[in-house]
Amino acid sequence: MTAVATTLDAYILTGQSLAGGVAEAVSTAVVPFRQAWMLAGGPIFRTDSPLNGTLVPLAENRVETLCSAFAEQRLADNGRPLVIIGAAAGGKAYHGLKKDGESGVYQHILEQIRLLEGSGHTIRYRALLIVHGETDGYLGTADYEHKLAQWRHDFEHDIAQISGRPQNLPLFTCQTASAAGYACAAPNRHQFTTPFAQLRAGLQPMTTLVCPKYAFDYLDHAHPDAALGGKAAAE
Repeated sequence: MTAVATTLDAYILTGQSLAGGVAEAVSTAVVPFRQAWMLAGGPIFRTDSPLNGTLVPLAENRVETLCSAFAEQRLADNGRPLVIIGAAAGGKAYHGLKKDGESGVYQHILEQIRLLEGSGHTIRYRALLIVHGETDGYLGTADYEHKLAQWRHDFEHDIAQISGRPQNLPLFTCQTASAAGYACAAPNRHQFTTPFAQLRAGLQPMTTLVCPKYAFDYLDHAHPDAALGGKAAAE
């Protein structure tokens, strides 16, 4: 196996079910570029998943996430060795996934960061990737764009505390397209708040709205098929 590079660009993926993967993986083969890594058992963990800190070649694990396609694109763009970490929990609004949220997702990611920092490699935290918004849309969360900003700020602060280095962590997210699934009656769809909140978030510093998800084929009212991994990651 190729030795892990001394310096790794790190990307953090979190959110609800689409971040963790739903559709069967298109492929579970190792990413066909060298120097794409994950923690053993990843790439994206549930909070009950154990961690051992071993870096292994990046590959999907049963279900398709954004990770493999994203890694291929980043390596094609800049060739820098990378590691992708993260955790997710289906159906959770922001308050369940945020710092000290009841899901434990945020805390699990901090444990992954501690393992990276103890790995003997130089870790450069490049971006926070958030695939989220369906549940907050259903709940009608009014200030979701501010919650995204707080999410980014909390990770930036806590990674700095763990690493001992100041961080400048941009956030990339995509726009939900599930209003018709959650608010079936057309007159009520304006109550599904997150698509416009995500649009506003994309106008904030350090936040990029990558793409809307209505362009993809869907398995059901909320979950695009596995092709999303390639298409959205390539954006």
